[in-house]
Amino acid sequence: MVKNTEIFKLYDMVISMTTETINEELENLQNKGTIHSQLIISQVLKGVDYIYAVHEKESEIPEDAAFINAELIPQISIPESGQNITLELHLKSGTARFWSRRTPNDYPIEDWVYSINLNLGLNDVEKSETKILQPADVKKRIKEFTDDKFSVNALMMDFESVEKLPFFSEKTQAGKAGDVGIEGMIPFMNFYLTYLRKTGNPYILGYAIEQRTESNTSRDHLLPSSLTPKKVNYTMFKDENPAISTLNFLLITKNNEDKKLETPDKFPKNWISAAEGIDAKMIISRADLLEKLLLEPLFNKIKEWGEKTLEELKFKGAKANSFEQAQKIVNETNKTSYVISENTSGDNQYTNKIEVSFKHKVNEGAKKQITSVEVGLDGYIKIYMSSREENPGPLKDHVEWASTEVKWKGGFIIKEEKEGDNPKLNVVISEPVVDKPIHHHGESGLNLRKILMGLLEGVLGPGGALFEVILHSMSGATDVGQVKVKDAFANLSNSINTTILLPGGNIFYFKNPAIDDEGNFSLLLTYKSAH
Repeated sequence: MVKNTEIFKLYDMVISMTTETINEELENLQNKGTIHSQLIISQVLKGVDYIYAVHEKESEIPEDAAFINAELIPQISIPESGQNITLELHLKSGTARFWSRRTPNDYPIEDWVYSINLNLGLNDVEKSETKILQPADVKKRIKEFTDDKFSVNALMMDFESVEKLPFFSEKTQAGKAGDVGIEGMIPFMNFYLTYLRKTGNPYILGYAIEQRTESNTSRDHLLPSSLTPKKVNYTMFKDENPAISTLNFLLITKNNEDKKLETPDKFPKNWISAAEGIDAKMIISRADLLEKLLLEPLFNKIKEWGEKTLEELKFKGAKANSFEQAQKIVNETNKTSYVISENTSGDNQYTNKIEVSFKHKVNEGAKKQITSVEVGLDGYIKIYMSSREENPGPLKDHVEWASTEVKWKGGFIIKEEKEGDNPKLNVVISEPVVDKPIHHHGESGLNLRKILMGLLEGVLGPGGALFEVILHSMSGATDVGQVKVKDAFANLSNSINTTILLPGGNIFYFKNPAIDDEGNFSLLLTYKSAH
């Protein structure tokens, strides 16, 4: 993968969250008691076998047992870009007792770490063979989704055959106990992870929400199909700054559900930078947001207007592109040209195109925060008509010709607006400016010029029919599926919380919108407690 945006050949959306965010969620799981903060494991010799047990209290440890009794802080890190993760079980303080030649030896625990590289798995919470442990509030929210005919997939650490996996020697340490401490700690930690596989796994990194094929739910009116997740995958990115290494959920939407889930190449760079000061980012391809909600409806309305106008002129031979055929990237200026029609030869010529540009608007304060996204539109229409009367012999054919052309400008501004305590996205239009048409004609083309002027002056000019078409198409009044465009943007503001659930119950809030030169749209996200 040469650049991150190549992912949109395979997927429609990316939700990228930092390891710092996930680690704070693991802490939240401990605060709610889903992951126990005190790890107490005993080891008793019975015959030739060691028997391990997990205890709630120190008083439950058998007198003749080896044990670990320590404060536990679990963390994750990303060892390399790809699909694996490192679980780090930090034992901050406590006591360990290990047997040495049948003699018990006690070791003070001070910042011991057991580290192991693990696979991850996406498991449907209703079908998972492994019991998934969840806080009560998270369980309640998941039930609301499953009752509403949504699938909820838990991205969980895979503890299958964990006893056969090597520990991660670079990060595993036992303080002053050294290698003896590491050697003694390993079987206890292997038992702990195997125990979780059998009794319930609380080590969940997130839940992905997918709409089932058969569902036709009350949520359908919130977002169009181009923004409704249907399939999910994931990948990791390792950053030089470990705190902003990222877990990336990759989503295919309902609009493109025929796509297959494929393992992507590694991202060449992070979606999130430290300077942004965010916890996560939701990135939506240009095709699924700006084109589907704004540009394609505008394109089709102007195309429809052009066809109707040419029909009135009895204009023949005009070929118009579909929206899919119309794109032509202009790399030098970071603009995209959508060519409705470009017939530049023959007696009847017709050009109608829209050039689109994307940029941020940044405030002038010290922090230089993005405040809005601007989608600029530059339109150009030209109609050329001629009539030819053939003369026999050496005389030239009699040709009448006339042309008219007009330029127009417009745009969309997508910005945050406060609605109570919650910010929402709003789409504001820059009222289109339509220039006065420019007319030309040949020496004997006056009649054609009058025809063109008569039909087009009121249509192309300021306040004319073209103006009304552009204004209506940009107003957000049009529907995309069952959803009004303005409503879709407003609902998108909080859609992250119906797309990805955090394991500890916290929820995301969008901070700012952003856009790249290719028109891929982002929501910059922070998260807070839901209570």
